[in-house]
Amino acid sequence: MDSKEWAQQFQNHIQNPPKKGDLIRAFGKDSDIKIRVDLIEGKPPFMYALAYVPTLVGCSLGRFARGMDDNCTYGWKLIPLPKAQEHIIRNVGLVGEIHVKALRVVRLSKNGKSFLVEVSEW
Repeated sequence: MDSKEWAQQFQNHIQNPPKKGDLIRAFGKDSDIKIRVDLIEGKPPFMYALAYVPTLVGCSLGRFARGMDDNCTYGWKLIPLPKAQEHIIRNVGLVGEIHVKALRVVRLSKNGKSFLVEVSEW
């Protein structure tokens, strides 16, 4: 694939967000998705991950989630559904970061700014 074709596909990926049923994994072999947990007193825990398209020219294109060694700060916010959050809390507890293998997009959030997901693979 030449650089012009790669750039065109990159633009297509960043302009078209994930869809219902899309499976999102971390970028890189054997990497886990990093789900961040923010704890604010008096509020329920807020869990989220980030999905993004890597900007490395020539890499395989796709939507990936921020992984263990990844400092990506842009992209689409992935928020576990309430039922998924309960499952995470029961199985892992409340720690600063939770690591999973894959997330599945369930739907767009009501405000249209993030995606609700479920854990597809631990």
